[in-house]
Amino acid sequence: MLSRLHPIITAAWLTPVLATAAALGACAVDAEPLEVGQSVAPLVIENMWRRSDFPLSVCFQSGSTSTTAERQAVRTAVEGSWGAASRVVRFTGWGACGSAGADIEILHSSTITRGCSEIGTDHRNTTGLCNGRMQLPTPASASASYLTYTYIHEFGHAIGFRHEQSHPDKEQDDPTCTDDENLGSGTVAGSYDPDSIMNYCTNVPTVLSRNDRRSVQLMYPDSPILGVGETSYSLWTKGALTESWAGVANSGGIRDVTVMPDGRLLGVGETSYSLWTKTCPTCAWQGVANSGGIRSVAVMNDGTIVGVGSTSYSLWTKSCLTCDWKGVANSGGVRDVAVMPDGTLLGVGETSYSLWTRATLNSPWVGVANSGGIQSVDVMDNGLILGVGNTSYSLWVKTSLTGDWYSVPNSGGVRSVAVGNYDR
Repeated sequence: MLSRLHPIITAAWLTPVLATAAALGACAVDAEPLEVGQSVAPLVIENMWRRSDFPLSVCFQSGSTSTTAERQAVRTAVEGSWGAASRVVRFTGWGACGSAGADIEILHSSTITRGCSEIGTDHRNTTGLCNGRMQLPTPASASASYLTYTYIHEFGHAIGFRHEQSHPDKEQDDPTCTDDENLGSGTVAGSYDPDSIMNYCTNVPTVLSRNDRRSVQLMYPDSPILGVGETSYSLWTKGALTESWAGVANSGGIRDVTVMPDGRLLGVGETSYSLWTKTCPTCAWQGVANSGGIRSVAVMNDGTIVGVGSTSYSLWTKSCLTCDWKGVANSGGVRDVAVMPDGTLLGVGETSYSLWTRATLNSPWVGVANSGGIQSVDVMDNGLILGVGNTSYSLWVKTSLTGDWYSVPNSGGVRSVAVGNYDR
């Protein structure tokens, strides 16, 4: 297991310059929904891979003394844990290293008693703590349960996780654990997880905790993230949470965007305040007749389109793209709207810049504590909430409605956010 001493760097307001590149692909969604108020997905991450880097190639170095069955045990443990928890995190290869090497090169030997792995993309750094490779023990030097734990733990490092006992909340949540470690240049998001397989304070678990599964879904979401540029009013996309924004050609002229169930993009015109659609990220926007008068749009689980009035700041619905807008009574006071997996409407207060929920279209708005400071919101299919800071124009994430907002590195320059599988 990795041991490296550094101070903790926690969430900060970050506004990096947007990088131009092609839009990225998407994967299907298959995630367990959150329960309201549930605190999940502790996250201590660093050196994340890009979505396009997957599947990561894996090979065993020539100095490995393990048998074919022992190497298969590594693959089985990893694919049955991180691979089963994510539709994005995939591995390939698993044979002997050739001259070209691999993303993750493993030295698997009976002379090794303690696992070691570089963090994320540091596997490309041959001068790292583990010499740019993963070191794994074999049954000759460890028990079966310890081996399974070690394989999953070290591959957690390989996809970007640091140790959970580095979490700043460990001391107050788990003071009996004295196995402390300081954190290098990682990012912390979510509550401390005493059961994480990345936590030295656990009793050698052999499966991922529920929060471990949530964490990998947050790091590498099943659906890519869309942003509307703060000043460009065009689309930008990122495949993984801390990946750089990539500009989307032929996408300007909108102030808000969502993804329809069939994968079409649905935008709100920057100046027209009407709906526009496109069938692919770089396709031309097509105007929608009879759709003006809104500033934000979302799609409910039954396909109903819900918009926020451009001047009324209240909800309006239509049952089809060209149908008439119909006002929703007792729904004013919001500037943005999204839909949670259970159908709950999630709004951003017009003047409070905080979250409000609405169980149904006809229910009253209910304020959400500890949720201020954002101007736009959307919800991942697994229930994790993404917001855009109302002054930072960068992404923030919270793992439950009442949990804290955590800053997302490398995410500045957007005014609106959406999540969805638009590349089908």
